[in-house]
Amino acid sequence: RDRLRSRGLGDVYKRQILESNCYVIYAEDHKCFVIDPNNMDAIIEYTKGYEIEYIGLTHEHYDHIAALNALRKITDAKVICSQVCSERMQDADKNLSSIFKVQLHFMGKDPNIVVEPYHCEPADITYTESFAMEWEGIPVWFFRAPGHSPGSAMIVFDDVIFVGDSLSLDHDVIIRKRYGSKEDYKKIVVPFLLAQPQESMIYPGHGKNFRLSQRITYLKSIKNG
Repeated sequence: RDRLRSRGLGDVYKRQILESNCYVIYAEDHKCFVIDPNNMDAIIEYTKGYEIEYIGLTHEHYDHIAALNALRKITDAKVICSQVCSERMQDADKNLSSIFKVQLHFMGKDPNIVVEPYHCEPADITYTESFAMEWEGIPVWFFRAPGHSPGSAMIVFDDVIFVGDSLSLDHDVIIRKRYGSKEDYKKIVVPFLLAQPQESMIYPGHGKNFRLSQRITYLKSIKNG
């Protein structure tokens, strides 16, 4: 763990259109691990002098994969995500890029912004339920966590959990029938999070990072609801 340091692009750079977070984990040997690539210019800036070895995806939605195609063109990085995420990011309707302009409208963004339907090639490494690996001496665990979306997952680096849109400090998790499943969230995601150490750091897809303990009451309300 001492050999790694992380810098959340969401802490120093927030994609002003998408308002989503991208993270980079750095290693001493000038290699890095990118999570949820959302903006190519920012990623290039914050990975100067580093080789991007892996790209991890927390889920298939456009605001978390918008720079994936461009990044794959200039790196040999392996993309890791759940099998469902890999399948759905290949479809502009399922990754929501086909309707993202509507979402931006409701967010109060510039109505002249153009979002073209977007799709990605399949991931290099996929899994059905979980996937474990070691990177730079640190165990990394991918855990499928449907709820917010069918392809959602969490990525665990030691006591740091990248949750995508499966947990937020400031608002309830968005779970709609068309995109996800409240039943799956309650059955799979909530028990997983409640089993983690409460001091774990949570790095969300939107907003600021926080301690898991700050959302235990919320998770328990869903469990008991």
